[in-house]
Amino acid sequence: FVRLYKVLNRWLITTFEQGIEAGEIRPDIDVPHEVSTLVAYLDGMRMQWFFEVNRNLGTSVRIYVDDMVERVRVKP
Repeated sequence: FVRLYKVLNRWLITTFEQGIEAGEIRPDIDVPHEVSTLVAYLDGMRMQWFFEVNRNLGTSVRIYVDDMVERVRVKP
């Protein structure tokens, strides 16, 4: 699990950094915080889904990610 989290965190941090370099993500965001929050959200939703299988995990994650993208993206 430790290795999985390290790989996931590194991949997400790299993805955010590439978005910043491409001018798609605001350069003033706290990348480690955003990554940590995203991973924590996904872990929490997965746990809830284990106990409540009828929860629409895909919809819940999509809504969260849409909100996150809106928060971190460069506004036109």
